Amino acid sequence: MADGKMVDDIATLNVLNEKTILEQLKNRYHKDLIYTYIGDILLAVNPYRSLPIYSHEESTKYVNLKYRRTVRPHVFAIADKAYQQMKRTGVNQCCVISGESGTGKTETAKFIVQHIINHCHSHQRGLQDKILQVNPLLEAFGNAKTIMNNNSSRFGKFIEIKFTTDGKVVGASIDDYLLEKSRIVVQNQGERNFHIFYYMFAGLTADEKYTYYLAEPEKHRIVNGNHSVKEVFRTDKDHQHCQTKFNELKKLLLTEGFSDEDVDTMFTVLAAIVNLADIEFELDQDLDGAYVGDEYYLKVVSSLLSVDPVDLAEALISTTTYTRGEQIVMLKTVEQANDGRDALAKALYSRLFGWIVGQINDILAPRDEYSNESRCSIGILDIFGFENFTHNSFEQLCINFTNEQLQYFFNQNIFAWEQLEYANEGISMNEIKFNNNKGLLQLFMERPIGIFALLDEESKFPQATDDTLVHKFNERFSKHPNFVATTGVYRGSVFGIRHYAGDVVYKAVGFLEKNRDSLSRGVSDCLKNSENMFVSKLFRSKLSSTGSIHRRNDNRSKDRKAILLCPSRPQRQTGDQSKQRTSTGRKSDSKTQQTTLTSCFKESLTELMEKVLAAEPQFLRCIKPNNQKQSQRYEDNVVLTQLRCTGVLQTTSIRRLGYAVRLTFEEFVNRYKFLCFPMTARVQYNAVNCYQLLESTGLSDWQVGKTKVFLKYWHSEQLDSLMDSHIANVVTSQKCVRGWLARQRIQRLRNHSRRITSQFMIYVQENGENLFRNVAQTNEHDIRKRGKVNKTKTPVKTAAVARTSTASPDREVSLTPSNNNETFEPSEVQKLILQDTLAAVRSLDPRVWCRLYFIERNRAVDAFSIASPTLIVDGSSRQQRGRIGVQSLQFSNSDSQSQRIRSFIGKGVQLEMDSEGHIYATRLTKNDIYVRGWTRPQFCCVSADIIKSGGSLPYGEAIRAFDMDEFKVHVAMEEEREGNKDFIRHLCILSLSFIKNSEDDTKTPCWVSLVVLPALRQRMNDPQVLEEIKEIRQEYRTAKEIKEEAERLSKKRRWAKKNIRSSNFEKGERKAGRLVRLMEREKAISEGLPWKYSWEKSDDEESNKPSDVSDGVSESEQSMAESSYYHSDISSYRHSRHVGGSDIRRATMKRLEQADPGLRRRQSRHYYASEQVEEDKMYTSDNSGMKIERRRRWAKVSEFIRQDEEKDLTQE
Repeated sequence: MADGKMVDDIATLNVLNEKTILEQLKNRYHKDLIYTYIGDILLAVNPYRSLPIYSHEESTKYVNLKYRRTVRPHVFAIADKAYQQMKRTGVNQCCVISGESGTGKTETAKFIVQHIINHCHSHQRGLQDKILQVNPLLEAFGNAKTIMNNNSSRFGKFIEIKFTTDGKVVGASIDDYLLEKSRIVVQNQGERNFHIFYYMFAGLTADEKYTYYLAEPEKHRIVNGNHSVKEVFRTDKDHQHCQTKFNELKKLLLTEGFSDEDVDTMFTVLAAIVNLADIEFELDQDLDGAYVGDEYYLKVVSSLLSVDPVDLAEALISTTTYTRGEQIVMLKTVEQANDGRDALAKALYSRLFGWIVGQINDILAPRDEYSNESRCSIGILDIFGFENFTHNSFEQLCINFTNEQLQYFFNQNIFAWEQLEYANEGISMNEIKFNNNKGLLQLFMERPIGIFALLDEESKFPQATDDTLVHKFNERFSKHPNFVATTGVYRGSVFGIRHYAGDVVYKAVGFLEKNRDSLSRGVSDCLKNSENMFVSKLFRSKLSSTGSIHRRNDNRSKDRKAILLCPSRPQRQTGDQSKQRTSTGRKSDSKTQQTTLTSCFKESLTELMEKVLAAEPQFLRCIKPNNQKQSQRYEDNVVLTQLRCTGVLQTTSIRRLGYAVRLTFEEFVNRYKFLCFPMTARVQYNAVNCYQLLESTGLSDWQVGKTKVFLKYWHSEQLDSLMDSHIANVVTSQKCVRGWLARQRIQRLRNHSRRITSQFMIYVQENGENLFRNVAQTNEHDIRKRGKVNKTKTPVKTAAVARTSTASPDREVSLTPSNNNETFEPSEVQKLILQDTLAAVRSLDPRVWCRLYFIERNRAVDAFSIASPTLIVDGSSRQQRGRIGVQSLQFSNSDSQSQRIRSFIGKGVQLEMDSEGHIYATRLTKNDIYVRGWTRPQFCCVSADIIKSGGSLPYGEAIRAFDMDEFKVHVAMEEEREGNKDFIRHLCILSLSFIKNSEDDTKTPCWVSLVVLPALRQRMNDPQVLEEIKEIRQEYRTAKEIKEEAERLSKKRRWAKKNIRSSNFEKGERKAGRLVRLMEREKAISEGLPWKYSWEKSDDEESNKPSDVSDGVSESEQSMAESSYYHSDISSYRHSRHVGGSDIRRATMKRLEQADPGLRRRQSRHYYASEQVEEDKMYTSDNSGMKIERRRRWAKVSEFIRQDEEKDLTQE
């Protein structure tokens, strides 16, 4: 291929040098082609902007990808390759992403997870979404802004997606490594703390901040960069971004399975960390020890962590040791107290982070039904990149050593192991030189004179300093080629290391303290005893050898050096072997377990490399085009430096000349024997058959070794293409054969069906006449039997024949329900139809459930007794069982308005009754139908649905028109008050208006009235209904009593609110003693002065109280005075700080002196003498009594000192 054209694979260039590689990458970058292949390795250049190449449509192009050359290079291609390789071979895969900080490793890892999850299936609903949402959740707690990257990973994570053998995802797990805990308490200039703190301050409401005791972010030390930033959110866009992220984070936590209580507890711990860092210590000049200066933050932290403030203060300012069974308490210096405070903040955050990872693993763990199945996995390693800042500390040393380890693994996998395999197999290959960094790893890892070993040794000595550490480094490693002894401008606590990515100068200030990572036992015990079960669990959980608390298989390898230096290629493990390795292993020896940060770092790195070595790697190299994080800017020198450091030129050479695919004879024959041999043939696994198979394919430039076949990386695609072609031919042949077999089977089934059908038709023909005669005889018998029954029984009156005449009007009565002041006056027509119904009800069939009356101009036109289950009243002229047409009725003296309204009835209304006595109405016509009297529910039994719909029946929907429960309630209320029984009978009437005019439906000339007979019958003689009515009456009485009690309590509350007493905090403002107050009252009354009790103070007096405290109160004291936790008077607090100390300080010192009586004397031997000198200065009078008292006190002090000295000598 010509060198002037762009190529997808650099290994295919004719001229291979740094210039051509740099030119290819530059041309592709300016055309937004950020991905390039180096053989089977992917090279990615960070565009620093969003590109439209990650959509679902684009991702679909890389699913089941068979021929890589048909699509452009993409990270999706690497993800698909890992997934297909896992399914085909059953070997675990691992995507290793490497590069400097800011090259886009985290985003690349997210794209890999996204592609794999979106295009594989899962048996568990929602599992795939939860896996995808893990990355943004961990980024909030584990990423931070640095000088080189706005979203830099400050920990390493290994995401392991677990699959069944057929490729269905069943779960996932996450391992976290090397969390940068020191970032919690200190950040370099221009950097930030972890994202979650800024999300909290931007997303929490004012009330939530008050709940968590959070002020403005600028007032908290660990959020504003140690008080070096005036504004934490410099722009509104930054604040809005953090606020949006916070809202998204809360949704993610709930989606992942965290409860609201878990989320609140997490924010409580984070708020405690923020306030803990604001605790400041001051020096006690008398005791030469530290004490808590401003106790507000101490009390806030104690409240958030649910610990006793005295216990926390004691743990922060003192240490306790035991010598020969005696307890000795020593006060810390201010520097030691600050270190202990920071150690507690780091421990809280790291344990919280480990708990979050553990919870995520529990949520994403495979379910029990997959525990016994064989599983495969794909791991994605996303870890912090190489860093070289102006000031590099202990964290950068660990980060850069981790990148050295990954670079060494890459060199071993690509160069060393491959060339060693060529030599062992007898393959002719020119040796390719590469930059081997094994010597640097040995510089750090060798014992007992490695850098890490020497750092651990110095950390054990309390008198060791950072300067002495660097001095020993210079003495031991000055001649090592990778160590730079500092001289000249770098004199002091600095040293240099020659890394593969360049020389880095480290400032050793704080190395020993960070490595000790000391959390005193007293602080740990204090948190273990927390009343908050979550905090107590965090500190009671046992730490693993890697320093993490979440449940991880803590199986330490038998040889750490063998894993980190990996001299030979490891055996790749299948899913079953990996499962067995995880479940077994040598338990960690607690006696040899180290507690320094370096030992945890080495254990974490060993565990990480053990996982990577156990899988087949897929390498991705990330490169940044410039150091300014700008898009469309490509700097040749920046890219070239990265290419040289990572050995891209050598990698390209070995990928073009070498053989990336190396299969054993057995693997090769089993996979491709169908290309040359019959499928059922038994082919021996030897070199001859492999030669024969390869020659039949027409490939070139391959070699066969002693036990393996060596192929170019493109040979596997060509062989797979041939296999797909052969398999397609086989599938076609199988399809034809299976189709012929299916057609033969169908023909046989058809012939059999014809025979069965013919036999059945003959049977039917033979027995048809007999069957017909039997059916005819049965029918005649049924007709005769039905005729006899009709002669002996009275026929039920149906809607067509059960008509009665209108009864004569009864006398007028006035019915007044006792539960309402409004008087109910039944209309004439209501009285008439009720009289008619009462007269006919006893003679009606029990199946008749209502009497239906047609009303026109306030008189009953006709009446029907309804026994059919449903009834339709419409405007037709038909009459049959269950249907009454209004036009079929005979209306005498009907006016034009009534005729017009009857024509509007149309399809009418359908009525039916359920088993409980409720009547449901369904409007079938498009015109309105209203329930009459719905505006006065106290005089009818309409349902709540009718009232809600405004009395109108909805179209095509059954609605409860008559409510039997309402009827029973009315009956119960009337029984309670011994009301009128005629009023109860009128409640059984339901009236429907066919139209409503603009004024009121009561003026409608035509309507239908129904008398609900079950209500009348149940009211008369049904014991069950009477029992229900009795229960309703009892409930009514209970409700009445409840209402009276509520009114009584409301009156008491109103009185108490109006006549509130003074609080106990105002007792100091008045004279104590009830007798004194009574005497003052009598005196005031005798003199004619106004007098009020304490609970009779007016609102004016309350409003005149001073609202401000005394001048000169500090901001923290004002916050403490306003805090819901600290209610003490601010003036007394200020006085306690200057005279004798606060309550907490006094209680802390008292408890320390009880634990160790010699504390005060040991901290200051001449304390009592100095106290006496101060008293001598105060007593300047020549009063003899004062002199005698002074001498007596001095004698007591001298005797006390003498006794203590004698006791010490005796013990010695």
